[in-house]
Amino acid sequence: MWDDLKFYSAGTTDGLFYSLTGDAGNQILTIEFLQVGRYNSTGLVNFQVKLFEQDSTIQFVYGDLTEATGWSVNSTTSIGMNATANKTAKFISVTPNNVSGATVSSEIENDEILPEDLILIASGTTYIFTPPEIIDEFDIAITNINSPKSGFLTVSDSVKITIENPGLEITEGLTLSYEIFDINTGTQIGQTILEDYNNYPLQNLSVVQYTFTNTADLSENGSYSITVTLNIEEEDINMENNQISKEVFGLILDEIIYDNGPIITRYGLGFNNADVSEVQTVLGMYNYAYNTFWEIGYRNADEFIIPENEEWIIKGIGFYNYQTGTDTISTINYLDFRIFNGSPDETETDTLFDFYDQNILSGSKWTGGLSSLRF
Repeated sequence: MWDDLKFYSAGTTDGLFYSLTGDAGNQILTIEFLQVGRYNSTGLVNFQVKLFEQDSTIQFVYGDLTEATGWSVNSTTSIGMNATANKTAKFISVTPNNVSGATVSSEIENDEILPEDLILIASGTTYIFTPPEIIDEFDIAITNINSPKSGFLTVSDSVKITIENPGLEITEGLTLSYEIFDINTGTQIGQTILEDYNNYPLQNLSVVQYTFTNTADLSENGSYSITVTLNIEEEDINMENNQISKEVFGLILDEIIYDNGPIITRYGLGFNNADVSEVQTVLGMYNYAYNTFWEIGYRNADEFIIPENEEWIIKGIGFYNYQTGTDTISTINYLDFRIFNGSPDETETDTLFDFYDQNILSGSKWTGGLSSLRF
């Protein structure tokens, strides 16, 4: 029940206790949170975590949580487990529901469980986490084609996949390939892309993401199928799912569909003939430093109108940012955004795309212009 938990009685009537029961090889470690509250709130609750030696099962056992009604309205809680393996964040996030049953996700983290949600967890409720069975032989599989997420594959896009290894550690021999076919004609577009996997070892129970270094090259708009294949030299390695396909739409873009103006306003007129980008105070621009800084709530906003009877497919969005006190190496490392179908201030406005609080920055670089000037 993370986070901001607090014991208020210094161990006199509350505390963190443990009990080890059972024989060696079949022991159970029970860790009990007794009369624990929430920081800066009233109301004490009880719950336990049980660790099973025999099969590594973990149980969360909840007592009476009705006192959580006294917790601050700003309290948010998480239930689940997380870890980092091979530099990849992995988690199991639980959303409680004693009516229709709790749900879990390893894709979307629920860290917004409110006190009114906690009190719906009945006393005696147990969440059981059972580890996957470790296969004692070599195994490997492709489980997903991650990119392109949008369903549109544009020129020079990268193909990204997920590989899982439920068996023994693999140290060599993997090759990966992908092909693109025109769905209407069945003909292959371009050559087969073949690459050797080299990020060994591929540990047991690991899940890794792989991005092909070669980009896709579609010649025209249309419907296509990406087929990714995994191969391995060893004959005794089981490949339960070594080929996977995904239907995408090709899209050739040769123009910018919207541009609110250039970042460079005076070419070659700066120091040493550098380009200059000017903040135009006559247009009401008075911010000469970090004019977008998500940690303190500084954001850019713009509006555009899609003409009637037109359909826009947005492949990417480029943002220009004034930044003071830096050299030619960009320190901009985060970008999130939302697109609305009207003013965000109006209640009837729908959110069309929501990448809020998700870093989707593909890269940043210096424009080549001098620091902003005012005039």
